[in-house]
Amino acid sequence: MGILDSIQPIKQSSLSDEVIQRIQDFIKNGSLKPGDRLPTEIELAEKFGVGRSTVREALRALAALGMIDRSKRGTFVSDGKPRGGSEDTTLLWTRILKDCELTDLLEWRRILEGEICSLAAKRATDEDIEQIRSALKEMQRAARENELTNFIQADASFHLAIAEAAHNQVADRMLKLIRQELVEEIGETLNRDPKLFGRSLKSHRLIFEAIRNEEAVQAKSLITEHLKDVSRTVERPRYERNRKWRAVWKRRV
Repeated sequence: MGILDSIQPIKQSSLSDEVIQRIQDFIKNGSLKPGDRLPTEIELAEKFGVGRSTVREALRALAALGMIDRSKRGTFVSDGKPRGGSEDTTLLWTRILKDCELTDLLEWRRILEGEICSLAAKRATDEDIEQIRSALKEMQRAARENELTNFIQADASFHLAIAEAAHNQVADRMLKLIRQELVEEIGETLNRDPKLFGRSLKSHRLIFEAIRNEEAVQAKSLITEHLKDVSRTVERPRYERNRKWRAVWKRRV
């Protein structure tokens, strides 16, 4: 295999992000050249020491960035320039998101993901539905076993799977480009309000059912309400601070 001998097991649990970085490094240093065929998902999962679903998610992200091409014949390194996945593009997104309020990111997600869910309900294939279901099952498993990190990763995978199911390349790539910010946002909001854990799981189950049942309006409404709930969690500490200072001011006057 050649490339397989260079792969070391991943010790971190950031998983798909790390797999993406490793494969990108192989492409950049010439270990994988344009036109080269990548090992199978099973082979990569074994060598990286991660689950097959993690490898599959990483390959999807790399395909969306234009770094690899996937077909029935296999997965190959693209012979063209990365589409939307260059270092310049990544740097641009980093600058755009730098110092942005979390509430602004959530508002942007409501605008984008509402339409994404609507499209997914109309366009999702059987394979798309299974991918969304798989992410939801991982969320449920992580919740049962109280594995917050895995829950967060599965939550992000759920949203990315829906974006892919919408079959709109721009929306899909935009969401994949902010995957790390998405993970951080989910983690921060869950840490702020432990009760959001249960509400989030219920919301995701309902969103999945709406998409599976091809209920576009319902899917859009559910994701919008879910993200509004998350926004309220983010805004509450600021509101509580303001209420506290208003109370102090009243006592002074």
